[in-house]
Amino acid sequence: MRLLLHIFTFFVMVLSAIAADTWHEPDAKYRIEVHTDMPDLPGYADFNRICLPEKSLDNGVSVYDPSGKKLPYILNLKNRGVVFGDDKDSSKRFIYFGYSKPVAADFNAAEIGKTVKRSPLRLTVLNCHIPNVSLDEWIKQKLIHLERRHSGSINYAKARIPSDRQAYLDAERKYGPERDKLAEISRNIRNRISRLQRDIATEKRKLSSAANKLKAEKRKKRNKKNIAQCQYQVNTLNKQVRALYSKLDAEYKSLKKNDKEYSKVRRNVDRLRGRYEW
Repeated sequence: MRLLLHIFTFFVMVLSAIAADTWHEPDAKYRIEVHTDMPDLPGYADFNRICLPEKSLDNGVSVYDPSGKKLPYILNLKNRGVVFGDDKDSSKRFIYFGYSKPVAADFNAAEIGKTVKRSPLRLTVLNCHIPNVSLDEWIKQKLIHLERRHSGSINYAKARIPSDRQAYLDAERKYGPERDKLAEISRNIRNRISRLQRDIATEKRKLSSAANKLKAEKRKKRNKKNIAQCQYQVNTLNKQVRALYSKLDAEYKSLKKNDKEYSKVRRNVDRLRGRYEW
């Protein structure tokens, strides 16, 4: 008897599984499985958040529960949404669509009521965030999104694409003279900066000696003429140091501007040279 009970239970489970996978609408091309957390209330499926084949809802839909019971529904093509009736026996719904011919309207839809409380749904489909588009448009938008998201990796990969020797030589011939000219200007500016830094160090040493001499004369308090001469020398050296610092600042600004242009021109050659050598 216990063996028969186990066999009967097994067959019930098999039949339930078969019933759950039954395709209730032979004329429909597609089916969406919907799970609702509140099966005793009407539900709402928002197709604007789902990537569907183009015009697959134009001929209508059908809604079933797993047992094959047809549920009332309201299809709103403008808002791309389906309101379906409640069913306390199961939290699962099947929405069929993609008909080749128009499906007769469900005249029992009035049973759902005008006011519908939206319930949380879990749709077993891909959410592509691109509403109401064809497959080609969806792929195009996806590629744009991927390129934007992974632009760094894509640019790095493009920089590793090998180039032939002729392309590198053409770039060298086109940008090489200007690059070398800008490099020479930068070298000259750096040499002037080095000389200015040496001159500033020399003048600061002279200024330090003059300042010490001035302090010594002030401590003696003997000859006002010597004190005035020392003060004049300190003021003159101060002006010279400030003038040298002003020249040094101008040279640094000039170097920064020239190096920016130099890097831009050099990149046109180095990019192809790196790809050629790689």
